[in-house]
Amino acid sequence: MIAALLALVDGGPGELSVDGALGIHDTGAGRALFALAAGAAGSTAVIELGRRHGALEPAAQPPATEMATNETVSVAQAQA
Repeated sequence: MIAALLALVDGGPGELSVDGALGIHDTGAGRALFALAAGAAGSTAVIELGRRHGALEPAAQPPATEMATNETVSVAQAQA
């Protein structure tokens, strides 16, 4: 997938794109390498931010006694 995107960056936008309509033709290996580096840097930054903030707190679970009471009522209603 990354190789396909780099090929698109290297080959240019094409005539049927906004860049092509505006006359912007910034292509080449330098641009492709810049896109690769920017993608790697962005991915690394997001992963590091996730590690620094830690995992999200799990949703609070009701105490076991409430769960047992609710299950008992549900079973009793189903049998009735």
